[in-house]
Amino acid sequence: MLDINGTLILMVLSFLFFMFLMQKVFYGPLSSVRETRKEYIENNMQKAKDSKERTDQLLDDYKKEISKTKKEANAALFEKTKKASEEKMAIIKKVSDQFAKEIDEAKEKTKKQTDEVREQLKPQVISLAQDISAKILGEEIPLSVSPEIIDNALNG
Repeated sequence: MLDINGTLILMVLSFLFFMFLMQKVFYGPLSSVRETRKEYIENNMQKAKDSKERTDQLLDDYKKEISKTKKEANAALFEKTKKASEEKMAIIKKVSDQFAKEIDEAKEKTKKQTDEVREQLKPQVISLAQDISAKILGEEIPLSVSPEIIDNALNG
């Protein structure tokens, strides 16, 4: 069976001393390094999680700001377009009114010139009528022509 002698006790004591020595020299520092490393990883994971949350919040804020800026830009663009359209219509109306005024003035001027030319032509019409009647009839006959007849001849 099992013989308990000094060698077995020495082996047990040597094994226990070796275990104690391994615990102090190898497993103790190793577990300390493992614990430090675990804390380091947990801290970095927490920092990464916090950074991600902060980044997500900044991204949401950025998207909201962009959306708000786009809305403001669109509103400003609409206002500028509306104002430009109103200014365009005002300029077109002004130019149209000016052209209408110039056309009316030209019509009035043309009418005055036409009336002046007709007045200048009346004596010539009477003279031509007398010349024509003299050539047709062979003798000169004094004509008395009413102004209405001359106006009808010039307008007709």
